[in-house]
Amino acid sequence: MNIERRRTKSAQDWFFSYRRIFGAIEISYATNSSLVEKAGREGFRANRAYREFVAILENFFERLAIDFFRPTSTFGDEFNAIKKDLTREAKALEKREKQVRERRRRLSSDLSSFFDAVERGEPSKRAEELRLEFLARVEALRAFGDMELAAQQLLEVEVDAGEGVARLRSSYTILRPRGFGMTKLQQRDWAAYLRNYDKLETEVFEPLAREIDAAVSDIAQDSLVAVDRRRRIVAGLESRRRSATSTSARLRREVGEQVTELSNVVDGTLKDCVTRLGEDIAATFADLGRTDTQVIDERDLRELQQAWETRIEVSATETKERLEALRDQLESVAGAVARDEFADDATAALEAQSEAYRSQLDDYAELAQVGMALGIVQHEFQSTANSINDAIGRLQPWSRANADLAKLVRDVSGGFEHLEGYLRLFAPMSRRLNRDVIDLTGEQIRMYLDEVFGDRLRRHGVDLRWTKRFDAMRVQGHISTFLPAFVNVVDNALFWIAFDREAEHWIELDAVDDAFLITNGGPGIELRIADRIFEFGESTKPNGRGMGLYISRQALNKEGYDLTLETSGRDTHPTFRIGPRADSSDDAEDEEGEE
Repeated sequence: MNIERRRTKSAQDWFFSYRRIFGAIEISYATNSSLVEKAGREGFRANRAYREFVAILENFFERLAIDFFRPTSTFGDEFNAIKKDLTREAKALEKREKQVRERRRRLSSDLSSFFDAVERGEPSKRAEELRLEFLARVEALRAFGDMELAAQQLLEVEVDAGEGVARLRSSYTILRPRGFGMTKLQQRDWAAYLRNYDKLETEVFEPLAREIDAAVSDIAQDSLVAVDRRRRIVAGLESRRRSATSTSARLRREVGEQVTELSNVVDGTLKDCVTRLGEDIAATFADLGRTDTQVIDERDLRELQQAWETRIEVSATETKERLEALRDQLESVAGAVARDEFADDATAALEAQSEAYRSQLDDYAELAQVGMALGIVQHEFQSTANSINDAIGRLQPWSRANADLAKLVRDVSGGFEHLEGYLRLFAPMSRRLNRDVIDLTGEQIRMYLDEVFGDRLRRHGVDLRWTKRFDAMRVQGHISTFLPAFVNVVDNALFWIAFDREAEHWIELDAVDDAFLITNGGPGIELRIADRIFEFGESTKPNGRGMGLYISRQALNKEGYDLTLETSGRDTHPTFRIGPRADSSDDAEDEEGEE
């Protein structure tokens, strides 16, 4: 029927396409005997009946499009009204998405720059440069012969150093984004940024500020450069006042410009709405003035009157809707400003929540698929294993009478027993088979890891080290919870040690307080992804699924334990901790209180 070709030529007459058609046309041989099928049921022969049949269908779809789906269709009012609303919403969402996309891009760029700078140790280097410059200027003051001039210079040096620290802080400060919802990845990066910025504050910025203050205090007490504390306070406050005043003046000017622009836009919209309504009313009355009502019969005149009234009513309704929407929007903005709120915050929160739900839905769908697949594989393997064992058993009598067959049966049986031996190693991981809570020692965990990874450790030349503290450590819980967690961490460590050519070939098992520690000589984990590696679907492995650490942590959390990364950084060997959750005691108290 060439539906797509006709739609390409004239979309308004050929509304339908293959993507917009679903259904069937039922015909019977009794009433359509002239339609003859081709050999092999490949369709109908192109005879007269077939051409008429196609013409009927083409005309049917064309008339539907003309009567219902054109902007001027006779029966298309409902469709066009719905389409207009949907189109307006789609355009608004598209415009919003375009604005949000650019803001998200800038945020991602800022976060990437921050983490790159921290990984390179740039904040510490800049802080050290600032400290050395400050100390050099302070020492130079001792050569001044004029005490008052030296005191004034000291105040300037302190103010300059304070402003330098402020600029250093500001260069690594990222303002919390407003007006849009962050993606799940950006939320994780933002959380990592806050943690690392706090670390910079406590380890770099604050110590530098204290050192500057202490150095100024020491030299201020010198008889050669005497300056009292009050003058230093006044000088520091003056510097802060100038900075704050300058910033607030700039922002006030920018806000004033936005208010002026908003006022101009609102005035323009009001004028446009009123002008358009006035023009439609004037055009209607002009049509009335040009019409000789005396020569028109009553029926036609009534239709004309109805058309004129409809024109005014439609224009008035459009004007009313635009002005009401504008009024409500301005009321929302004014109310938010009065309550010291931000109008876009609610939208941003909804966007972030929507992104989280969408990502969570994808995670659950993938988990469900993996779970079903594993269940099928487990069932099929068990059935296959039973069949193989049964077949080997039935071959045994024949093998006694045939030496060649006996050797083949021994080889098959030995290979299968070896495979079953590996599979039995994972039996303790089954929650269904291990429902009891037991005392599990570090020595038992170590021996199990050696059974699972012994061949792989030797193949890659990796040294598995352990301490007496690890062997002596005990935990109480399900064996099916703890062993998979250790297996997952060690498996990842082995992969990265083998993958990275510069890695050190060792894995160390240790314990401290009430937690197990697993450290490996592989590459470090970047600060930016230190927590993201525990999220579902997050993996830095080539073709990784990103499920192991997530599932291990979730299982441990149910037992009151947690799996965390203790040391991170590009140049730091990673250390994982398996121990009680920080909030597990609080949870236990809450449960007791509920009981």
